Amino acid sequence: MRIYEGDVYAIFNKRFSSFALYDGKDVENFQPYQVLLRYEARKHDAMIIAGLRKWLASSHVIDEPNFSLLKEINEVGLVNLVCKVLHICKTTDDKWMAFIWDGTDVPPISIYKKPEDEEHNPLPLHFKPLPSSGDVLHTFPTVGTILRLIFDVECMPYILQLLKVRQWFKLFCVECKVHEGLCNYDCRSLGNLDRMPSWSFPWPSKITGHM
Repeated sequence: MRIYEGDVYAIFNKRFSSFALYDGKDVENFQPYQVLLRYEARKHDAMIIAGLRKWLASSHVIDEPNFSLLKEINEVGLVNLVCKVLHICKTTDDKWMAFIWDGTDVPPISIYKKPEDEEHNPLPLHFKPLPSSGDVLHTFPTVGTILRLIFDVECMPYILQLLKVRQWFKLFCVECKVHEGLCNYDCRSLGNLDRMPSWSFPWPSKITGHM
């Protein structure tokens, strides 16, 4: 168990640990709903679980966070996201980066820059390299914003143990901001219906898959 920026995280190492997940409600059932195969229940586990349930029922420190879709985020700010991890890789400056997606599009933004400035200091096409393998890029969805997430060095050892590609996750306190106007989606190809920005549709995307 570790505390990071005031939040508590549980980290499981399958080489020497085991786990069991119990219902957090104050009930009399002490059967876990998910366990590791080698988990062995102990006699005093029920007493510990009962104590935790009693504490949880009287605690006011756990608040249900608000989650945002990518189409709802502002240009700058901290948000909680529910998204799918598409790919994880290292950048040229030895930082870890993940490509995340939830099937929605970040709203288009306007870039204010003088033509004479563009000649000497042009906007970059991308500030970090894309995955080197074309096979990886071909697996990315054709609709919805794919957000590049740069991880804090201090929390990387824990995050890499938890994140899995092609799975959905809840991410807390993600800092979102515009970098050199890269969130401009005004020029998206409209030749294919499934490639149109999803913020222009009155119905949800049909390719997000099952969470």
